[in-house]
Amino acid sequence: MRDYELVLMLDPEVDETRVEAVMGRIRSLVADHQGEVIDEDSWGMRKLAYKIDNHTQANYHLAHLQMEAEGSKALEGSLKLTDDVMRHLLIKKDGPPPPKEPDKAEETKAEETKAEESKAEESKAEESKAEEAEPAEEPEAEETAAEEPKAEASE
Repeated sequence: MRDYELVLMLDPEVDETRVEAVMGRIRSLVADHQGEVIDEDSWGMRKLAYKIDNHTQANYHLAHLQMEAEGSKALEGSLKLTDDVMRHLLIKKDGPPPPKEPDKAEETKAEETKAEESKAEESKAEESKAEEAEPAEEPEAEETAAEEPKAEASE
């Protein structure tokens, strides 16, 4: 079985019952070819970049599918003949379908972790600067101690 991603641009004048009929036809066609619809997502009405059949908007739908290769050809043929479908794109995916979007809580935790890491790096940089400044004072003390034994040796 292969993984596919299907994006549909449906006529904006199509009502929900006809949209559901198109999606039902896709589900049955995929099932006829030993496949399954893993995920469906309705993106709603979107503005088009250019007119298609005198329409400036389209109703977008995304579906993740698994089916045999022969099923993709049958699905493409069926979508070309469906009047409610303005455009479609069926692509073969290399891996499994993408995971769902992470929750807001997970995103917040990731941001907090990044902020803590950057604070830790800043404090390390300040400590290293402070350590570099301290050794500069110590060599002066060593020079004075080195001069005193010379004075004793010359007497």
